[in-house]
Amino acid sequence: MMKSNKTVDESKIQKLLANQNLLKEENKRLQIDLAEMKRMVEDKESLLVAVNAARREDMHMTQMRMSINRDLQNEVAVLKKNAERREKKIEYLTDENADLKYIIIDKERDIKNLERRVNQLSKVRDE
Repeated sequence: MMKSNKTVDESKIQKLLANQNLLKEENKRLQIDLAEMKRMVEDKESLLVAVNAARREDMHMTQMRMSINRDLQNEVAVLKKNAERREKKIEYLTDENADLKYIIIDKERDIKNLERRVNQLSKVRDE
């Protein structure tokens, strides 16, 4: 009986050792899987950081483009306003020049009339 107990015990021990070896191998596989998963998580975290940085950069660029666009729109508005003012000033000066031309024509006519009158008076005085 002792022998059979010893054989049973040895058989149990062999089974336990085999199970232990299987568990050790399973544990190694699980540790390898865990290490792989940790590496994957680190990669994903790194990608997430890069994506967030790119998103912040994109938002910054969008804000800069919007700011530049607003500045350009303001400059265009100022240039249009200045162009309108210049056009009005040109119209005013054109009208004023036309008026001055008529005044000059009138003054030239007056000068010619005065010259004729002076010539007439000179002739009368000479006679």
